[in-house]
Amino acid sequence: MNTKSAETLIRLYFEGNTSLEEEQQLKNYFEQEDLPEELKALKPLFGLADSKQEVLDNAFDEKVLAQLEDTPKFSKRITAHFLFWPMAAASLALLIFVSGLFSLNNNSRFKDTYNDPAQAYAQAAHALQFVGIKLSGAMEPAQKAGGQLERGMDQVNKLQKLYTGLEQTQKLGLIDQTLNYIPIQ
Repeated sequence: MNTKSAETLIRLYFEGNTSLEEEQQLKNYFEQEDLPEELKALKPLFGLADSKQEVLDNAFDEKVLAQLEDTPKFSKRITAHFLFWPMAAASLALLIFVSGLFSLNNNSRFKDTYNDPAQAYAQAAHALQFVGIKLSGAMEPAQKAGGQLERGMDQVNKLQKLYTGLEQTQKLGLIDQTLNYIPIQ
């Protein structure tokens, strides 16, 4: 067999379109020593056919079924025994988790500190005044930044007016150039 026909058979082989005779021809082709370089990598693939193949006869199904019947079967009791301990451990972990959540929920950290509502109101008003003072102190830098932003925007507005004036001056320049091309009598 020449290399051209071998390449055709290889292509058909990889497409799954070869017969047993053609595969035997490929096996015989790859048994030779002087193969082209591009086909030497495929030699082990076709050399695997040398291994002994066991042919399945009609009694194969019966042999497999007989082996399956001979294997020991696990009873439901053994299976239940293996499943009991993981389920028991998971149930116990869930119970501990839920009881921990309830105990954390019931132990509130906040207790009533004042019995007199007027005293509680006075304390709350004092706390809110303290927060207001701190907040107003924190607002001063923001107010300064706001003032600087307004001054910057004033400068931008002035530049915008200047830009608008320059655009109008440019239009006047275009009109002046156009007048140069118009003959005046």
